[in-house]
Amino acid sequence: MNGVRRVRCTLLSCLTFLALGCGGQAPVLSEGEPGGDGSAAEPVEVAAAPAEEAAHTAPAAERAMVLVAEGTFIMGWDAGKSDEQPPHAVFLDAFYIDQFEVMVQQYRSCVEAGGCEDPIYAPACNWDGFADNTHPINCVNRQNARDYCAWAGLRLPTEAEWEKAARGDDRRIYPWGDELLGDEANFRIGLGTATEPVGNHPNGISFSGAHDMAGNVWEWVEDWYAEDYYVRSPRKRPRGPEFGEFGVLRGGSWWFEAGALPAAHRVAYHPALTDIDIGFRCARDVK
Repeated sequence: MNGVRRVRCTLLSCLTFLALGCGGQAPVLSEGEPGGDGSAAEPVEVAAAPAEEAAHTAPAAERAMVLVAEGTFIMGWDAGKSDEQPPHAVFLDAFYIDQFEVMVQQYRSCVEAGGCEDPIYAPACNWDGFADNTHPINCVNRQNARDYCAWAGLRLPTEAEWEKAARGDDRRIYPWGDELLGDEANFRIGLGTATEPVGNHPNGISFSGAHDMAGNVWEWVEDWYAEDYYVRSPRKRPRGPEFGEFGVLRGGSWWFEAGALPAAHRVAYHPALTDIDIGFRCARDVK
């Protein structure tokens, strides 16, 4: 793709790909990316599933979600790379999105119930005991994320839903506003460290009241990737291309520097692959 550079494989991510038994495309960042204030919604509990579905869905008490009201927001930004332009108005119906990234224990419940496959086993994968149950699940590919959300009676957010939940309708750069002081997110400052427990950066809460929408782990969304999608995207309820070679990651991570944190930033990534800094959160319609 024009105007972007590929990020070289880190030692940890290379080991992860070796554990997968395959190579792949690392996330890409554009050169020279730069790095409002909104009221937070109250979290709500997901309604319990009907009895006949209980064996296939997560207990309601396991998660909190925040409501994002219907309306129009501006998706994309002028300061981004070509696939983040042009900024365009998008209308979305109201929806709920997870207040936190899916945690290790939540994903473990799905595996134990037979609804999800184990993530890969590799150094720095939280599933393998690298971090405790309050950390986000990582080392999951796109289908792992979709399977978990379906088991929980939910779905992955669309790319437009994710961005609106992160930045709202005031075109802010980051989920919390337009300035980065450094304590709002778990991102790479100097040497990369690791994931942190979800909700560990209260100064980084998003427009909608969601935590960690910048940093900690990259998050899968439902859409397929197309570099020119913003040019031809529908202006109401966009769901991405019908087909694609790559999925989309959002939000940056603990391994990436500040240039990955803007809420409009998007990355193409192979759906069958994963890494030590890739996780997800779920969403659902308002019934």
